[in-house]
Amino acid sequence: MFNSIAGKYDFIGHFFSLGIDKTWRKKTINSIKIKPNFNCLDIATGTGDMVFYLAKKNPSTIIGMDISDLMLNVAKKKANKHPLKEKISFINADSENIPFSDETFDVITIAFGIRNFNNPVKALNEIRRVLKKNGTLHILELTIPNSLFGKVYRFYLSKIMPFLANIISRKAKVYSYLPQSIEQFDQDEKFVKMMNDCGFLQTNFTSLSFGIATLYRGFKTQAQMSDFLIDKKFERLVERYNKKAQKSLKVIN
Repeated sequence: MFNSIAGKYDFIGHFFSLGIDKTWRKKTINSIKIKPNFNCLDIATGTGDMVFYLAKKNPSTIIGMDISDLMLNVAKKKANKHPLKEKISFINADSENIPFSDETFDVITIAFGIRNFNNPVKALNEIRRVLKKNGTLHILELTIPNSLFGKVYRFYLSKIMPFLANIISRKAKVYSYLPQSIEQFDQDEKFVKMMNDCGFLQTNFTSLSFGIATLYRGFKTQAQMSDFLIDKKFERLVERYNKKAQKSLKVIN
């Protein structure tokens, strides 16, 4: 299915999200603490957008993985023009049978892909297997807002978007599948529970753009305090706590 729209996938994706998908990807990458020696894997990479955002953090290696060979062909062409192309590679593989040894990657990302997996539980177990001890999983996925806006969004997804997409790509069937896949996805707490059941710890989710997209995060093992220091809100919280503690000490003295 994705092979059939590979050539226009980037244009249509940016067009129907009004370019907001780029902001979602950036927020996802900016929330990840990446060191120069890290190995990163982007699953369901499609045309490689997440790989190129990961490259901005300059890890040691970045691998994009997808089952669509034509989508990967587009990604490889884009990679040839990238200044860090020597760190980037792409492989054709299935998320439920990841062709890497245990504890290979420090960071794994999935953007707009996990709802398309035949067996997400099996995929999550495979992902946990190839993550290193302190590795993290970051999943960006389209979701349905739990508000009145959700009704408007459903109409847009089911009626307007497939109609316009058919005019652009002549692949109405593909873009009729999109709203169905979003509706069927177990989002928010249900998906967090699935991650927990697969062994991920300290899982959480953050809604983006009124709930149109959601970012999920989980750790393979118990996170260290340093893992949270990338979060500016957490840094401010610690700073306020320290200031209060100092004031209390002055009163005691």
